[in-house]
Amino acid sequence: MPILRKTLDDLRRYHRLLVVGGRCAAAVVMVFALVSELVYLVDAHLADQRQAFTGAYRLVLGRFGAVEQAFLGGLARAEMAANDAPEVPPEQVARFRANGNLLRWRPFPSEPTEMLIAGAPQATLSDATLQRAFSFSTQIGRASAATARVLARPPTQIIFNVSRTVVAIVPATSVEHPEQLATDAGRATFVRELTEGAGSLAFDAPSHLLALAPKAWWVPRLYPLPNGRKVLQLASPVLFHGQVKAVLVNEVDPGDLLWPIADGAHDGSFAIVGSDGRIVALSAGKHAEPQTADAISRWSHTRHTSGERLAEYRGDGRFVLGTPLGDTGFSLVYTYSWRDVVRAIASKALTATAIALAGFAFVWLLLSQLNRRVFQPMYARSEQVFDSERLSRTMIETVPVGIGLVSTGSGELLYGGSSLVALAELVEGGMPRLIDELKRLHARFASARHDSHDEVFQEDVLLRTRDGKDLALQARFALGRYLGKDVLVMAFVDMTASQALQHQLRHAKLAADQANAAKSAFLAAMSHEIRTPLNAILGNLELLGHSALNPLQRDRLDTIRASSNGLLAIIQDVLDFSKIEAGEMRLEHMHFRLVDTITRSLAMFAPAAHLKRIALVGQFRAAVDQPMRGDPGRLAQVVNNLLSNAIKFTGQGKVTLSLDVERLPCARGGMLVIEVADTGIGIEAAHLSTLFNAFMQADSSISRRFGGTGLGLALCQRLVTQMGGTIDVQSEPGQGSRFTVRVPLDREDPAGVPLVEDAATLEGAPVILLAAEDDRHEGTASLIASWGATLQTARHPDRIDDASGRVLVICGERDNWSAASENRLVEDCEAVINCSADGPLQPMRIGRVLTVSCHSPLGLRAALEHVVKGTPLITPDLMPATGTAPAPAAAAAAASTPARQLGLQVLVAEDNEVNQKLFAEQLALLGCQARLVADGIEALAALSDTRFDAIVTDLNMPRMDGYVLASIVRERWPGTPIVAVTADATLDERRRCAALGIREVAIKPLSLSGLARVLGEISGQGASSPKDGPHDDAPLGAQPMSPELVEAFGHACAKSIVVLRDAASRNDAPALLAELHSLKGALGVFRRRELARQCADLEHRIQDEGVEGAHQALTELLDALLALPNTGKQS
Repeated sequence: MPILRKTLDDLRRYHRLLVVGGRCAAAVVMVFALVSELVYLVDAHLADQRQAFTGAYRLVLGRFGAVEQAFLGGLARAEMAANDAPEVPPEQVARFRANGNLLRWRPFPSEPTEMLIAGAPQATLSDATLQRAFSFSTQIGRASAATARVLARPPTQIIFNVSRTVVAIVPATSVEHPEQLATDAGRATFVRELTEGAGSLAFDAPSHLLALAPKAWWVPRLYPLPNGRKVLQLASPVLFHGQVKAVLVNEVDPGDLLWPIADGAHDGSFAIVGSDGRIVALSAGKHAEPQTADAISRWSHTRHTSGERLAEYRGDGRFVLGTPLGDTGFSLVYTYSWRDVVRAIASKALTATAIALAGFAFVWLLLSQLNRRVFQPMYARSEQVFDSERLSRTMIETVPVGIGLVSTGSGELLYGGSSLVALAELVEGGMPRLIDELKRLHARFASARHDSHDEVFQEDVLLRTRDGKDLALQARFALGRYLGKDVLVMAFVDMTASQALQHQLRHAKLAADQANAAKSAFLAAMSHEIRTPLNAILGNLELLGHSALNPLQRDRLDTIRASSNGLLAIIQDVLDFSKIEAGEMRLEHMHFRLVDTITRSLAMFAPAAHLKRIALVGQFRAAVDQPMRGDPGRLAQVVNNLLSNAIKFTGQGKVTLSLDVERLPCARGGMLVIEVADTGIGIEAAHLSTLFNAFMQADSSISRRFGGTGLGLALCQRLVTQMGGTIDVQSEPGQGSRFTVRVPLDREDPAGVPLVEDAATLEGAPVILLAAEDDRHEGTASLIASWGATLQTARHPDRIDDASGRVLVICGERDNWSAASENRLVEDCEAVINCSADGPLQPMRIGRVLTVSCHSPLGLRAALEHVVKGTPLITPDLMPATGTAPAPAAAAAAASTPARQLGLQVLVAEDNEVNQKLFAEQLALLGCQARLVADGIEALAALSDTRFDAIVTDLNMPRMDGYVLASIVRERWPGTPIVAVTADATLDERRRCAALGIREVAIKPLSLSGLARVLGEISGQGASSPKDGPHDDAPLGAQPMSPELVEAFGHACAKSIVVLRDAASRNDAPALLAELHSLKGALGVFRRRELARQCADLEHRIQDEGVEGAHQALTELLDALLALPNTGKQS
């Protein structure tokens, strides 16, 4: 114990020495650092003052130069004016002589400035001398009068001839004692005072050099004015016809020379000093002191003795810097004191002092903390160890976990808590069983991990209790030291109740998932079942809309139709949402062009925006030919939902859809960015977090004010997520909202779709863009410029001077200008492209004017290329809406047609591939251009793009049949005739077609002559069919069936076999009837009348007896189809 006590005393002594010595050393270091910093601050400030003096010197020297240049400029103007001025009237010279060679007169009656001209006593003055004196004095008086208006006082100017016999002064009030001019002695003194000093300075340079480069001289003394002010004088000789004939002296305010540095921002004072050491001008600093003049005087003495250009003087607590101001004879002097230095560095010095004190305080505090936290706790460590052990035992006894210590050598239990003892009493085998289980686990983990001293092991153990039940335990153990021995610290936790609870939770989750799946299946089934009768309701409402109704009935019908359409949209959203939740939504992965999808969406919602009188603007920042690989239908669904919401919640202003592509940083591909911004009601920040939740709206009033279910945005988010993208929203209440969708151009391969740029196909063609709206102006201008055109833009026709030989593009509204202004511009242009919201997606030409939709950049480019390069306008080709290539036989038939017969553009809506190809070839033979689509929905999309002369449609098609299509066409395109072509038509069906406005109903198969007759009648061209012959009833007339058409027939039959078998296995009567109807038409085309009759009989049997009663007839039909050529091997 004495040795321990001595060690502790030594440690305490060293500790005190360390703390006290450290504090003293810190104080010395801080004082040294502070002194060094103060010295540095003083040196830096002195250097700053020198630099400030150098800058001030440049400013003052520049001011001297500016005054000289202004003086010489006025002198030059006066010389030029005097040389060309008319002679002075003889009466004025006579008055001068009559007044004893003295005259006071006003050169300009309108100005108050008077001049005084006097001759020296006994001087003989010629008329020429007086003429020059009066002429130049007059010109100087003119400049003096102008200066007096600016300065509010006339400047004092003196003019005298070389012989000093004639002196003029302006203004005359500058003469201090005018009475002295009455005597010869007084006049001689007057002339001498005005001419001395300046007269000798003005002849240092020869006349020919002065004519090339005029020069001014500064009079080295101050000249007093009558009002007590003292000014400097600036003199220069006056040339008359290249000879020095006079001297002009001008006053200069000395303070004006220090004007650039007279802002008082400097610490010291600036002064201009003459060569004799006298102060000419003084600019006092912020803290001027009376010792300034004495310091400048001592500096003048130092300068004369040292001879240096930049003289510096230090003494009496002041600093003086000075240097000559060029060749003016003056010097610029700057002086400041130690007090100024202290004021300048005071804040920095105080900061440095504060930092030093803070550093010293920090070291002091650090040493104090070290003393308190390190050394002092050492003396209480033994007691803390004892307290820690006692606390550990208390905790082991308290926690409801079996904790104990087991020796790794002997396996003996060294210590065990009461919870461990109680647990051992439950286990069969008692404490030895627990210890054996622990040793087994330790041995297994130790063999797997060699270095496991600091690791905690965990293992679930299942043991039997004394009453035969299972006891689930979680065993935790780690290696440790206790009383100098290696021990295992073990803890056993009873997990029986917890595992039972987890088992119950798993069963509850499974039941919830099953209930959710059942709910989704129920919603999908109910949506499908409700939609089927609802479609019938909508169709009948469409038909009812064409009936004769009174206004009240029509209003009620419109209300029913709007409600039914809203219900159908809700059901469709619910069905799609259920598919996504059930994981049954499958996205297509196909190539398509982005602009096509966006253009169709804009065109679809343009009427709704126009109805609400809000602007719908499309901003295309990506290339119009940019491809994408994905699902165009689902992408359009997202865009349509966002546009629908934006228009619905916008009462006034505009809705903007922006399309852009961002390049990915680590791949060739890019990210599609679609923004839909509106100026609507906006969304509160508190509601943004729940905006994309299903069946949630921003607040409870939204549904009442605007309708909706709150499902559209939730569906958009899930679709975008499935596309591999994100959707974000920014909104401000009362200002509007901005939804941003980002999806990869190819979700499966980020580098699979590269970014493209539009080709410069216009090759510098001159184009004028006329658009009053900013959005359309900027967006359309960037598109046209990217296509290589030489673009001129304007927001009004009157701002375009010359439009001859150019292409005029008019985009957007025309309310900002008159029709006359536009007509003038249209007449001068080579061609006009009218881009309007209700224009077609593909350009249409009438004379020099092409019309296209402002939402269709592809249509605009096609119109420009047509005008500039003669490229044919885009017309619907012989291909179905799916994008497959045109049939080669159809193309060959079209090419071989000797002359155009009908020349119609025909839209064909037909779901059967064979009938599609047949119509393509038939129409090509008749000189028509065909656009093929698979159902009514695609037909409506095609009608939105292009104007057609006629529509040929099947009556039974998927998604939208011919009846619904006809009713919509009658409403939106009433001038387009419709022909219905079906496998058979009852009297009721013909009446229904007539009620819907269908002009003709034709029966499949329709021969070439029959098709020509029908199209000729509805187009007003009469029966313009081919010549009658033996092939009148043939589908292609005299032309044989092409191999492609025959092969398509085989494919169609094989497909029908598969569809019929599948529908029969599911007892799906509607699917069977639809496929039989389609197959019946294809069989009629190929003269398989017996098989067509079997199809018709089978249809009637299924309608009468159901699927079960038609199995035998269906089997016979399938066998007959398999026996057809090119069919069996296809199936």
